[in-house]
Amino acid sequence: MTLIELLIVIVLIALAGGLLIPSSHTAEPELLRVAGEVLAADLALARSLALLEGKTYRVIFAPDGDQYTIVPDPPGRLPVSLPFTAGGQQEGQLAFRLSDIPQAGRTARVLTVLPTGPASQAAVEFTPFGSLNRDQNVSIVLGLTQRAREWRVMLTVDAVTGRCELGEPFCPSDTPVGNYTTTPPR
Repeated sequence: MTLIELLIVIVLIALAGGLLIPSSHTAEPELLRVAGEVLAADLALARSLALLEGKTYRVIFAPDGDQYTIVPDPPGRLPVSLPFTAGGQQEGQLAFRLSDIPQAGRTARVLTVLPTGPASQAAVEFTPFGSLNRDQNVSIVLGLTQRAREWRVMLTVDAVTGRCELGEPFCPSDTPVGNYTTTPPR
């Protein structure tokens, strides 16, 4: 073998190895982004229902951070019947589960709703005008744990327009799980 042939073989082996060995840091952010996009779409649905009916709609988060429901205020029938919902449809509410999202949902959870607090006490409320019923933006922090690392993504709901903006997924630190708080950097 000549030196050029040897270099070509080494380059081909390196390229094949790069294609066969997936990057350990690309899957988690993408899975978390998908869960964030689903939640953003459901918040947009609640906002649209509030505008359509001219009444308040709440998105209420369950204590486990997996389920959330869209409920009109005052309670009543929903104006639409959706062909499917991830968590089921009960009389007067739509229920969704992050764990029902293929791949992404099995570990993605709503961790915090700021400024309210933990997901167990949180709700996002849209007025009949599509805005929030508060004078400040709401930030929803989703988290995903894989391979002993935690990833976060923040979804911000604008107080005036009610529109959602999904941030970029981030890993708060390289510290092992449990050694830091769930509050994202600002």
